[in-house]
Amino acid sequence: MAESNAVAYVNAVHDAWTEKLPGPFVVLSALVGRVPRYGLYTINGRIPTHVVKVNGKQPISDPLIAGGLLGRKIAELVGDGKPYLVVRFSSNAVIKQLLASYATYSPPTHSW
Repeated sequence: MAESNAVAYVNAVHDAWTEKLPGPFVVLSALVGRVPRYGLYTINGRIPTHVVKVNGKQPISDPLIAGGLLGRKIAELVGDGKPYLVVRFSSNAVIKQLLASYATYSPPTHSW
């Protein structure tokens, strides 16, 4: 899978094992039917390096806060690391906004 927002979502929400890869690499992987064993394709590559806890009495319900602000801040804080996020959201749409923002601002070789 190559599209970074989709990779972040399926890895975080559906516990998929995929990686944000360049387009030509995805095409070659599809033709061959295999991907190299590295990064998020391995158990060690999926171990979180940072725990990010967002405190609040109410779930985050504003997509602008989740997507525009929180996703970017998490990407800046963890850099090349892998965050484990502890937060309450009001809807799946807000989660998608956060992960899209995170994927946009995270390094190109990492997706949650």
